[in-house]
Amino acid sequence: KLMGISLRTRLALPFELPSLVWKRIIGLEANMEDLRAIDNIACQLLEALRTCEEEGTDENSSFIEDFENKLTFTYNGSDGVERELFPGGRDKIVTFSDRFSYCDMVEYSRLHEFDPQIEAMKRGLAAVVPLSPLRLFPWDQLEVSVAGDPTFDLEWWKDHTIYEGFDKNDHAVQYFWNVMGQLSAQELSGFVRFAWGRSRLPSKVQWITNMKITNRGSSTLPVSHTCFF
Repeated sequence: KLMGISLRTRLALPFELPSLVWKRIIGLEANMEDLRAIDNIACQLLEALRTCEEEGTDENSSFIEDFENKLTFTYNGSDGVERELFPGGRDKIVTFSDRFSYCDMVEYSRLHEFDPQIEAMKRGLAAVVPLSPLRLFPWDQLEVSVAGDPTFDLEWWKDHTIYEGFDKNDHAVQYFWNVMGQLSAQELSGFVRFAWGRSRLPSKVQWITNMKITNRGSSTLPVSHTCFF
């Protein structure tokens, strides 16, 4: 429900969710690239298994030797808990001939491990806004509309900043934007949180409040006001 409230009221609450979740909310299928965003090591293992023939592994004995006979039909979820891919999977060793089946089962299980939580999100979201129009959105546009833009467009930000006692070409203003341009996305998020009480900027179509930089003269120390742009 909070996601729906954030969308309706344009709060841009910081739902830091991976693409896998946003896609599933609007009924899109996730893929390996979505899994890679949350577990690159697991993707590397699956790719190594699927392409091991290219590395010279072409028979079961060398396959078992390469993987030390320790690979069984289990996987570790995002919570770190080991789960069987089927009953008794913990006791069945993955062989060269069934490695593709193993990879497919792991990929499917990982891409669907959040299904109960995503269904709960969809029910809560549907209680506030209808889901059918949201399915017209690309998944990344849905994320921006609900949670704000995870990236920071400094040029756009500059165009939506007003100055009191400053001109946009003054040295102090130029120094400010030069420093902002050197900050990481995490540091920019911290600045927005301090100045506006949120960690992301709103989407460009929802931007209604400009940032203000005020000149308080050269005889005073810099002053900041939280929760005010």
